[in-house]
Amino acid sequence: MDALPEMPPARAGRYRSISLSGCAAEHLMSGLADLFDNRHLWRVGIPALISPPHGAEIALSEHPRAEQFLAREMRKDARRLLQEAECDLILLDFAEEHLVHGLRFEGCIVPDIRNAIFEPDWAGIDLSGHPLLAGAEQLYTFEGAYWEIWRESFAAFHASILAPKIAAGARVVILARRLCRSHLARGGEHGFEMPPEMEAADARLAGLYAWLAGFPGVNLIPFDQPLLASAEDVPYGGPFWFHPVRAALLRLMGEAAAARAVEAEALGGLLREGAARTQERDHAQALARQAEAERDAAREALAGEREAGLARIGELERALCQAKAAEAAEAALVTQVLGRGASWLERLMRWSGLVELARHAARRRRWARAERLYRLVLRACPGQPALWLQLGHMLKEQGAVAAAVGAYRMAERLAPGRTDAARHLAELTTLMV
Repeated sequence: MDALPEMPPARAGRYRSISLSGCAAEHLMSGLADLFDNRHLWRVGIPALISPPHGAEIALSEHPRAEQFLAREMRKDARRLLQEAECDLILLDFAEEHLVHGLRFEGCIVPDIRNAIFEPDWAGIDLSGHPLLAGAEQLYTFEGAYWEIWRESFAAFHASILAPKIAAGARVVILARRLCRSHLARGGEHGFEMPPEMEAADARLAGLYAWLAGFPGVNLIPFDQPLLASAEDVPYGGPFWFHPVRAALLRLMGEAAAARAVEAEALGGLLREGAARTQERDHAQALARQAEAERDAAREALAGEREAGLARIGELERALCQAKAAEAAEAALVTQVLGRGASWLERLMRWSGLVELARHAARRRRWARAERLYRLVLRACPGQPALWLQLGHMLKEQGAVAAAVGAYRMAERLAPGRTDAARHLAELTTLMV
């Protein structure tokens, strides 16, 4: 959430790329990590990106990460990175801009941070004490007015950022996809019901992609599989090879592969020649640094052990306080999700935010936190077999075999034969015998 760092230099033989906004772009580039050094700018909306910066400071003492995020958005750090970075590919995914509304004040547009898709407790942030944000105009992404602003912003984005990059040789690719409607499981595609607002959003996206096709140097990759990214570590519920646009993107970038190979070989020859002349000097310097480090480590061993012990005690105390605060925040969020005053659309967005946070925790092997988040979602929508299946995974990872069996049985009861619950039940039953 801090200020964005400078673009790292590309490693040998790999393209430099930037992807922004939706998770589909991030998942696609994660599967091409052997070919690209990619920087993903998450939840960067085009109107917020291109609007003018604002120098005001917004203090949110109870939410320091939200304060840092707002500061980054008001400074327009993402736009600076795009302007300054040298890259071979810019990959754009706009469909999921529907999930985050905007706030506009004095010409500056920022995402509305009161959304559980960022952090669970951000949905309850109170902006009434901040005159600048309390009086901000709300820009709802499911209304046509937002997308009129979006078109004006993209035209400015193309003229000021994309066109110079294209002239310098970069490829600009847009994933022309619809909103997620289904997921892959057990070798097949499974759909789910779409509310009317989502259908209207898909129709709007179709017109938007037709309009974007008229911009010079912009490549649209359309695909008809509107899949839901439902797996933990790979896109679209299966191996990366299932990704609908992988082949098209590789063909587009492959046109310059031969020229890059010749340049890389020439550069490699120069580097090898220089390395031969400096090898002995570098080796001697490395030995000297190693000896100095060993002396320093011996002198500081006792002091280091004491400091480490004190630091560990402090960490445990802070972790206990944070755990209690997190439990209270999550309980408050459940109350909001289950509140009668919320519309079905607001509750849908809050549930989707909780599920995304649970997956994020599971990818980082934070099993207990992921379990809590899945339980929160299941309190609001207990009839989802896929969520019961994920809860069973989290419990199994923590060694809670009996509880995991109960979760898998619930998933199988809700969707007999349509999930992997039966297989996991058989494995756990073997362990319990």
